[in-house]
Amino acid sequence: MDELDSKIIEMLQEDGRASNAAIARDADVSEGTVRRRLKRLIDEEYIRVVAMLDSKKMGFTAEALIGIQVDPNRIDQIAADIAQLNDFRWATVTSGSYDIFAWETFDT
Repeated sequence: MDELDSKIIEMLQEDGRASNAAIARDADVSEGTVRRRLKRLIDEEYIRVVAMLDSKKMGFTAEALIGIQVDPNRIDQIAADIAQLNDFRWATVTSGSYDIFAWETFDT
Protein backbone atom coordinates (compact mmCIF):
# COMPACT_ATOMS: atom_id res chain seq x y z
CA MET A 1 0.00 0.00 0.00
CA ASP A 2 1.36 3.40 -0.91
CA GLU A 3 0.42 7.08 -0.63
CA LEU A 4 -2.10 6.89 -3.51
CA ASP A 5 -3.86 3.88 -1.95
CA SER A 6 -4.08 5.79 1.33
CA LYS A 7 -5.50 8.84 -0.49
CA ILE A 8 -8.15 6.71 -2.22
CA ILE A 9 -9.16 5.11 1.08
CA GLU A 10 -9.29 8.50 2.82
CA MET A 11 -11.54 9.91 0.11
CA LEU A 12 -13.87 6.92 0.29
CA GLN A 13 -14.08 7.25 4.07
CA GLU A 14 -15.27 10.82 3.58
CA ASP A 15 -17.72 9.88 0.79
CA GLY A 16 -18.28 6.18 0.24
CA ARG A 17 -20.20 6.93 -2.95
CA ALA A 18 -17.45 8.99 -4.59
CA SER A 19 -17.03 8.04 -8.23
CA ASN A 20 -13.78 6.79 -9.68
CA ALA A 21 -13.70 9.93 -11.83
CA ALA A 22 -14.05 12.24 -8.81
CA ILE A 23 -11.37 10.35 -6.90
CA ALA A 24 -9.08 10.49 -9.95
CA ARG A 25 -9.54 14.25 -10.27
CA ASP A 26 -8.81 14.86 -6.59
CA ALA A 27 -5.81 12.50 -6.58
CA ASP A 28 -4.52 13.83 -9.93
CA VAL A 29 -4.36 10.40 -11.58
CA SER A 30 -6.34 8.68 -14.33
CA GLU A 31 -9.69 7.05 -13.71
CA GLY A 32 -8.21 3.75 -14.88
CA THR A 33 -5.54 3.99 -12.20
CA VAL A 34 -8.19 4.51 -9.53
CA ARG A 35 -10.28 1.61 -10.90
CA ARG A 36 -7.26 -0.75 -10.85
CA ARG A 37 -6.18 0.38 -7.38
CA LEU A 38 -9.69 -0.06 -5.95
CA LYS A 39 -10.00 -3.52 -7.47
CA ARG A 40 -6.68 -4.53 -5.91
CA LEU A 41 -7.56 -3.02 -2.51
CA ILE A 42 -10.85 -4.94 -2.50
CA ASP A 43 -9.41 -8.19 -3.93
CA GLU A 44 -6.57 -8.19 -1.39
CA GLU A 45 -9.07 -7.35 1.38
CA TYR A 46 -7.47 -4.07 2.44
CA ILE A 47 -10.94 -2.56 2.20
CA ARG A 48 -14.46 -3.88 1.91
CA VAL A 49 -17.64 -2.20 0.84
CA VAL A 50 -20.46 -2.19 3.39
CA ALA A 51 -23.69 -0.30 3.93
CA MET A 52 -24.18 1.29 7.35
CA LEU A 53 -27.69 2.02 8.45
CA ASP A 54 -28.85 5.16 10.21
CA SER A 55 -30.10 3.71 13.50
CA LYS A 56 -32.43 6.59 14.31
CA LYS A 57 -34.10 6.45 10.88
CA MET A 58 -34.59 2.72 11.41
CA GLY A 59 -36.50 3.42 14.62
CA PHE A 60 -33.83 2.56 17.17
CA THR A 61 -33.67 5.00 20.07
CA ALA A 62 -30.36 3.97 21.63
CA GLU A 63 -26.93 2.66 20.72
CA ALA A 64 -24.20 1.14 22.84
CA LEU A 65 -20.55 0.36 22.25
CA ILE A 66 -19.82 -2.63 24.48
CA GLY A 67 -16.37 -3.79 25.56
CA ILE A 68 -16.19 -7.52 26.30
CA GLN A 69 -13.52 -9.64 27.97
CA VAL A 70 -13.51 -13.36 27.13
CA ASP A 71 -11.34 -16.45 27.37
CA PRO A 72 -8.48 -15.92 24.87
CA ASN A 73 -9.15 -19.28 23.21
CA ARG A 74 -12.73 -18.29 22.38
CA ILE A 75 -12.33 -14.69 21.17
CA ASP A 76 -12.92 -15.28 17.45
CA GLN A 77 -15.89 -17.59 17.93
CA ILE A 78 -17.60 -15.32 20.46
CA ALA A 79 -17.07 -12.24 18.25
CA ALA A 80 -18.61 -14.12 15.30
CA ASP A 81 -21.55 -15.25 17.45
CA ILE A 82 -22.20 -11.72 18.72
CA ALA A 83 -22.09 -10.28 15.19
CA GLN A 84 -24.91 -12.66 14.22
CA LEU A 85 -27.29 -11.44 16.94
CA ASN A 86 -30.16 -9.28 15.62
CA ASP A 87 -29.53 -6.13 17.66
CA PHE A 88 -25.79 -6.02 17.02
CA ARG A 89 -24.49 -4.20 13.95
CA TRP A 90 -20.89 -5.42 14.24
CA ALA A 91 -18.33 -6.96 16.57
CA THR A 92 -14.57 -6.70 16.23
CA VAL A 93 -11.60 -8.29 17.96
CA THR A 94 -9.21 -5.81 19.54
CA SER A 95 -6.28 -5.60 21.90
CA GLY A 96 -6.02 -3.83 25.22
CA SER A 97 -8.42 -3.93 28.16
CA TYR A 98 -11.18 -5.57 26.09
CA ASP A 99 -10.98 -8.50 23.70
CA ILE A 100 -14.06 -7.59 21.66
CA PHE A 101 -16.00 -4.40 20.96
CA ALA A 102 -19.58 -4.71 19.75
CA TRP A 103 -22.04 -2.06 18.57
CA GLU A 104 -25.66 -2.63 19.55
CA THR A 105 -28.76 -0.69 18.53
CA PHE A 106 -31.99 -1.01 20.47
CA ASP A 107 -35.16 0.67 21.72
CA THR A 108 -35.18 2.09 25.22
